[in-house]
Amino acid sequence: MFKVLEEYDGIALPKVETERLVLRQRTLDDVEDIFAYAKLAEVSYPAGFPPVKSLEDEITYLQDIYPANPEKEGPPSGYGITLKGNEKVIGSVDFNNRHADDVLEIGYLLHPDYWGRGIVPEAAAALVEIGFTLLGLHKIELGCYDYNKKIQAVARKLGFTLEATLRDRKDAQGRRCNDLRFGLLRSEWEINQKQVSIFLIGAPASGKMTIGHALEAKLKAELFHNHDAIDYALRFLGDFSPEMMDAQRDITIAMMRGFAKQQRKMLGTAVIDFSQV
Repeated sequence: MFKVLEEYDGIALPKVETERLVLRQRTLDDVEDIFAYAKLAEVSYPAGFPPVKSLEDEITYLQDIYPANPEKEGPPSGYGITLKGNEKVIGSVDFNNRHADDVLEIGYLLHPDYWGRGIVPEAAAALVEIGFTLLGLHKIELGCYDYNKKIQAVARKLGFTLEATLRDRKDAQGRRCNDLRFGLLRSEWEINQKQVSIFLIGAPASGKMTIGHALEAKLKAELFHNHDAIDYALRFLGDFSPEMMDAQRDITIAMMRGFAKQQRKMLGTAVIDFSQV
């Protein structure tokens, strides 16, 4: 579910509703809720900045620095994340850097009390949709340190591709680590929105392909089985590493593009064989 609740004035992004969330502009009334997570080292350092030291610093940011960013640096405002029925801001999702007129970088923060609930992917997916539809972006990028496995998982879930690994950079604490750069093109996002995906989970003899072929005939689509891409990637990379998963996704996206160019309906199936994991 995705619904824009306001008109866009060209400066502040409009309020958005998703299945469980309302994304809205942050105000000074939210400062204590925002400071509650921005002051935490486990939240701020992985995002690339030190913890906010005081409530007064957060007030200064919300009152003076944040409103000036759209005029000074170009990225549009982002959102405070709230749960439906509750005005408390529990996190944020923003376009925090502009790399070109139509290329923005996305970032997020979330209070630890709400980790593990799928809130970030849901909020980030909404901002991505705003970026490609309302703002007309060509590409959205995302950066993280290599030890931040959670944001890497979010990036892959949203369809981003790992484009570069910048080795031995320093994080916000001065530690050496790799800086990972992910990207998502609007053309890739559009393909992902149009595809029909069926997820069939079971053992090798559970009749997964029989079900897939039945759906293929019912929907008058052509079947693409994810094991085709996985087997091809495994042949060269050998195990279920992040690199193998990126290669598998690249193969699948290439197949989707081919079908889209020919305007052929495609039924994608993804199977997890628990005997192999």
